[in-house]
Formats: sequence, structure tokens, C-alpha cells
Amino acid sequence: MLSEKKNAPKEIKEESIARPVQAEPKKRFSYKEKREFELLEKEIADLTSEKESIQQQLNVGSASYEKLQELSQRIMTITNLLDEKELRWLELSEYTES
Repeated sequence: MLSEKKNAPKEIKEESIARPVQAEPKKRFSYKEKREFELLEKEIADLTSEKESIQQQLNVGSASYEKLQELSQRIMTITNLLDEKELRWLELSEYTES
């Protein structure tokens, strides 16, 4: 009798099953998000401009080895910053579409 209870399938109550909670999407920007969105657009434009300027300097190739290495490092930093800022800009821009 005891072994039958162990092997018997357990009943699962519907209430105990976790269901994903759907969060309501935000309908409007907060002031802080609006300000961040505007700032991101300016920062992205500035970083893109700086990156293009550095690429032109690298293409000329008349700088010293140390300077070229410094410029290459700066381009990597700018690229990482642009990736982060563009991702955040994309997240915030989804609010404006809804």
C-alpha cells in the first residue's frame, strides 16, 4: 500500500502553477526618460562625428605609431559607447511608437 502511494502521480493544482505576469507597457515618457532620449540623440551624433574624424586621421597614416595606436584605442572605445547608447535609444524609442 505504501509503495503504491509513492508511485502514484501527484495531482497538481492549477493554482500552484506560476503564470507569467504581463506588465502593462508604459504609455508615456517620464520627464527623465524624455530628457535622456534627447541627450542620447546628441551624444550619438557627437560620437559618430568624432569617430569619422578619427577614421580620416587613420586613413591619412602620417601620424606616428604611438598616435595611430592611441587613435585605434579611441575608436574601439567610441564604438562600444555607441553600441550602448544606440541600444538604450532604441529601448526609449519604442515608447514613442506605442
